[in-house]
Amino acid sequence: IEGRQGLITQKIQEFNDAYLEARNKRMELDAKLAKLRRTLRTSGEIVHARSLIDNSLIDSLYTKLHEAEVEHNRLSNVFRSKHPKIIQIRTKIDEIQRKLDEELKKELENIKAERSVLYSKEKILQETIGDFENDALETGKKEIAYTILQRKVNTNQKLYDILLAKIEESNIEGSLDISNIRITEKAVPATIPVKPNKKRNIMLGALVGLMIGVGLSFMLEYMD
Repeated sequence: IEGRQGLITQKIQEFNDAYLEARNKRMELDAKLAKLRRTLRTSGEIVHARSLIDNSLIDSLYTKLHEAEVEHNRLSNVFRSKHPKIIQIRTKIDEIQRKLDEELKKELENIKAERSVLYSKEKILQETIGDFENDALETGKKEIAYTILQRKVNTNQKLYDILLAKIEESNIEGSLDISNIRITEKAVPATIPVKPNKKRNIMLGALVGLMIGVGLSFMLEYMD
């Protein structure tokens, strides 16, 4: 998808330029054809037709025709129309004119054929441009879908990178021997045992024994 739209646009421009070139040439040939058709109907238009046709044989025949017509005008001032020289020069003019007409017809057919080729080329180029334009529309739709998917990929990639960083951070913290216990004071061995406390036990025993003895005495005295 990436770069395809630009390539299609470039191709459309190239084919469009080729189409315009073929169309302009075809229109020029149409003008030539119109001029040649008028030439075949009117011999006086040959001078204008020569400017449209690059044909050395037509130029040569036209020169000969012009020279023969000049010679005919010169002889017409001297001889009558039935004179052999007049007849001869007229025959020559007719022959040159016939050959010139034939060459003009050939040129006309060649231009028709060239014009037909250009017209077909125009149609093919138009169809090709239409295909590229349809392709451009489809590519545009695909490009939009591709952009959306690419944005999702980028978002998911960033999320994945964040989660992966968190996991790696957690793994690093778990591998470290970290404790929240701290030493408040140093342990010192005791000089006397914690248990038994002999003095306290003796005092408690004496006190309890005294209380029991007094209680028994009063009870015996009461019961006597």
